[in-house]
Amino acid sequence: MQKEDKKQQILDLDLVDFAYKMGYTILKSGKESSNYVSIKHHSNNDHIRIRRRPLPMVFQNNNPTLDKDRGNIFNFVINRFDAIITPNPTPSKKEFAKALSILKKEIGYV
Repeated sequence: MQKEDKKQQILDLDLVDFAYKMGYTILKSGKESSNYVSIKHHSNNDHIRIRRRPLPMVFQNNNPTLDKDRGNIFNFVINRFDAIITPNPTPSKKEFAKALSILKKEIGYV
């Protein structure tokens, strides 16, 4: 599989499902089939809104102090390293590589 194919396959992952795996369990608004879904993390009360269509899915934090916490699935992972929510609009190559490694496991690429 080529590098661009892997990246596209990762961008096409269901961000809602991935967020559920990361501990977001409370569906605040919208249905699973809605264009927008608002979900909340069960322990840290992080509340995000995910746009499901058109692909790729993107998210935005509903907390006004975390308004820079937004983007695609790569940003979602990078902004939540070590279970701490830290908006990072310009991740380094090292951070991107770490996120890529985590997301490759999701698509079954080791």
